[in-house]
Amino acid sequence: MADISARLQRVVARLRTVWGITVVLVPGWETRGAGQMKVLVGHVQHHVGGPRTGDAPSLRTVTFGRARLRNSLSMWFTARTSGVAYLVAAGVSWHAGRSSWGGYTSLNDKFAGNEAEHSGQADERWTDASLYTQAAIAYEMCREFAHPLSNIAEHKEVATRRGRKPDRVAIDGSRWRRRIGAMKPPHIEEVEMKRGDKGAHVVGWIDAVPLLAAALGVDVAGLDLAADRKQSTFGGATEAATNRLLKELDRPENGIADSGLVSLVALFRPAPSQSVPEHPHSELVKKGSTVTIRGTIAG
Repeated sequence: MADISARLQRVVARLRTVWGITVVLVPGWETRGAGQMKVLVGHVQHHVGGPRTGDAPSLRTVTFGRARLRNSLSMWFTARTSGVAYLVAAGVSWHAGRSSWGGYTSLNDKFAGNEAEHSGQADERWTDASLYTQAAIAYEMCREFAHPLSNIAEHKEVATRRGRKPDRVAIDGSRWRRRIGAMKPPHIEEVEMKRGDKGAHVVGWIDAVPLLAAALGVDVAGLDLAADRKQSTFGGATEAATNRLLKELDRPENGIADSGLVSLVALFRPAPSQSVPEHPHSELVKKGSTVTIRGTIAG
């Protein structure tokens, strides 16, 4: 799960730094699950169908499963009122059951899941915080794993024998996909730099390239970025370095430093802490080799 775990950590970093979302890494998430994901080509949205009250009363169940389903039940979990995101498992979670979507079948080992705390009853209103977090997770998963927007789906859409699953209640899948497609990360100005461009913004990108390259393990040492910087110009060396970064990120090598690429720089600047944040609804306590989750989330 090493590759998926590393990419999920990038998603976590962006959720924290770009979207301002509190993300809790549930202890053991890197190795939790019924084996490794075969691929990660989509995202299924769920509601838990749990209690009507409490921020995250179903987290323990989603993490450890229930009778006859002793496994994580989702990769992600979203709290009801706070909108806190929990990364539960990098491996295969049993969330989709008998399912098909986008030409794929049996989606558990191909699609990520996000279980959101909600009773599943039509008269319970979805909170803005929950929907914001769910949308940001779907956006960032789609971005990181480069799967099509059409592969973001509701459980009720992917479940075979239509009508077998109701989740998410009161959410239309087509409208949800349009919402994700129209999203733009907050706090990021639209940027597009390419060969021939000049100015301070280009110098800023040239200065950031070595930092980002080192973080991603990309070699740019043989490129004369200093010459481009001296001219304040997006020259050949900068274009070549940009393409190497794009290649490492599995993006088209078009030589363009756009908002998505430039925004990654923020993830690798020194931050006060990337540790699990304290949160009143999530006391994660490790006792020996056994992880227990207690407090209001225990249900």
